[in-house]
Amino acid sequence: AKGKISKQAVMRKSLQEFVSKFKHFVTEIEKMDALFEASFTNAESSGKIYTRCGKTMRYLKLINSRPPKLYNPLTEEIYVMPLGGAIKQYKSLTCPICNFELSLYSLGHKSFPLCPNCYCNPPEGMSEPEKGVCTTCPMDDTHPII
Repeated sequence: AKGKISKQAVMRKSLQEFVSKFKHFVTEIEKMDALFEASFTNAESSGKIYTRCGKTMRYLKLINSRPPKLYNPLTEEIYVMPLGGAIKQYKSLTCPICNFELSLYSLGHKSFPLCPNCYCNPPEGMSEPEKGVCTTCPMDDTHPII
């Protein structure tokens, strides 16, 4: 406002800030999209009570979308599940790592237990699973056998 900096410098700095904010928004839009989809659905399609969260011990809601999601209304966390298969409750067993109730993921003739938290937030030392359809268990050999 005092005229000590040139117009070009102010414009360059402003544009750099807008570009930086835009790039951040583009990389984070998936998270916002998932949160809005889970938060702004009508009561009929907002999901059914499904399985317990290992953090809050409250029930997560299963949102039948593509990909299916588990939503914690208390913390507003979303656990995006793999595409293409069927997800079912699995004997009320819990994951020994994070205490989340397990789901059974079935694709064709293959089925395996799947921990929503370990799938979405792999523990240290485990590789992050590929997004999309799972054809094999995404957990490596270091994940406890369930």
